[in-house]
Amino acid sequence: SGSSNDHVISADRNGKIWSWDIVGGIDRAIIPPKPDQPQVMHDAVCVTHEDSNVLRSSPDGIEVLTLNSGVHTGSCLTGRNIGTICSGRLSEYLIAGDRNGTLLKCSRNHPHDVIEIPVFSDSPIDRLMVDDKAEFAVAVNESHDLAVVDILNKTVIATLEDRAASTISYDAQWIAAARHGLDGVEVFNRESMLLVATLPAHHSTVEQVLFSPNG
Repeated sequence: SGSSNDHVISADRNGKIWSWDIVGGIDRAIIPPKPDQPQVMHDAVCVTHEDSNVLRSSPDGIEVLTLNSGVHTGSCLTGRNIGTICSGRLSEYLIAGDRNGTLLKCSRNHPHDVIEIPVFSDSPIDRLMVDDKAEFAVAVNESHDLAVVDILNKTVIATLEDRAASTISYDAQWIAAARHGLDGVEVFNRESMLLVATLPAHHSTVEQVLFSPNG
């Protein structure tokens, strides 16, 4: 799921996307699933923050859909098997993870100018989060390996094993991650990757971790 200023976007496992008007409390658009992608994965849908379009990943690239009506308005990374996608709130770039374990960076203004960063060797990127400026990313593969990626320098700067739910703070200073199958959340300094806090906040497996936008 994701949100713009006054909408919440939700995607179910059947591939249907809903655009909810928070103020009015009614659904404004229902985007039907793609025939070739009946099940939506983690982080397979996001909202662009500059114009509030809906982005949906697919085995043939990324669809750009209008928030209010769900009309298809464009595409990018055509021909790439994209599993996850996100965008920084202060960045024009889209960051995506493909099914070969490669992180992709492109601008919707120049969709053919793509930067590729190998992250996992032939292991699909299953979850993906970026900071506000889309300069750093946290990626997790299907084997629950976590990688911290310096997008500007196109390098993997740290890895952790056996992590599932994870995220990066909006200012790129902190990494939060939960061990697969265990409760609690660990917080790391992004630059040093030193553990700075352990939050035993749950009594079951943690499925998602997020930072507040204001710290």
